[in-house]
Amino acid sequence: LYPKGITGDGTYIYVADSSNRRLRRIEIATGEVTTLAGESNVCVPSATGTSAHIGSPEGITTDGTNIYLQTCMKVLKYNISSTAVTTVAGSGYQQNTDGTGGSASFYWPRDSTILGNTLYVPTGNNLVRAIDISTDVGENEGVVTTFSSTTGNNSAITSDGTHLYVASTRHIIYKIALSGASYSGVSILAGSQWNSGTTDGQGSSARFNTPMGITNDGINLYVADKENNLIRKVVISTGEVTTFAGSGSGSS
Repeated sequence: LYPKGITGDGTYIYVADSSNRRLRRIEIATGEVTTLAGESNVCVPSATGTSAHIGSPEGITTDGTNIYLQTCMKVLKYNISSTAVTTVAGSGYQQNTDGTGGSASFYWPRDSTILGNTLYVPTGNNLVRAIDISTDVGENEGVVTTFSSTTGNNSAITSDGTHLYVASTRHIIYKIALSGASYSGVSILAGSQWNSGTTDGQGSSARFNTPMGITNDGINLYVADKENNLIRKVVISTGEVTTFAGSGSGSS
């Protein structure tokens, strides 16, 4: 019910089944669906399998060993092998504090992407937070810093190894240039802030309406353009936006 996040490892698809408060797994070959964790409204990790309560997860990503979930103003980790669910970082309070584990706080963490030992997390207060997951060897041990700020309400993130790309509900796609462990600048790749629409075009001449999901193949970005009921394609090198799939009618 209201799945909000999806990722895969080639064998399985993992789904943040938000309103059902579950982490679900779909076997690609057979379509078989299994509940891995959740089944409660509260957020009580530090347990295994369905005994771990994960609230209403939104974002999700995997490094093949663990699945990272954004929920309950925290970042949780599900170990695929052991089924253990632990808190990587976050106090559970709606704040913005850097620190380690539970001393750090988030304001509506929405999604995540992994690059090396860093988990990048966009938040609802216009920030991208960075978590050093190499430090997370137990409960609440991820080191959290504020990586960059934008001027839009962030909802989803992806990376091609050189840049981060952030979908903002202000109808734009940001490009954040990476420079080692830091960044060298934030720009708008496509869309026009506060100006919604369905127009295809290049850069600021293109229009989105509340983009909520984003992924890439190294050459193009693919954007779930929520209120337009469309999937849009953005050429990374040029910012050229076209409609990839959907009629925009809202019908199935």
